[in-house]
Amino acid sequence: MQGKTFFIDLTKCTACRGCQVACKQWKKLPAEETRNWGSHQNPKDLSYNTLKLVRFTEVVEDGKLKNWLFFPEQCRHCVNPPCKMVADNYDPRAILQDPLTGAVI
Repeated sequence: MQGKTFFIDLTKCTACRGCQVACKQWKKLPAEETRNWGSHQNPKDLSYNTLKLVRFTEVVEDGKLKNWLFFPEQCRHCVNPPCKMVADNYDPRAILQDPLTGAVI
């Protein structure tokens, strides 16, 4: 089975998080209950309901916000997905992998 690759042109990313919304809509995933925890990143991490996330890192110098660094992160549909290996210990149906395409669902 051949691996899959995602290419993200970071020079075009503005951290608008539109990709997060589009992913949830496309996959019909529910919104997560979130709260303000002191960062622009929301929700806090990837989960079974959040497969795409824009990670934010605030760069602070002399007690002042100097810059934001951001990176869009997503499920990578790994050939041997570690998330599936862990999930299989709890419920083998929690994360499935299509044997033909390798897609992790």
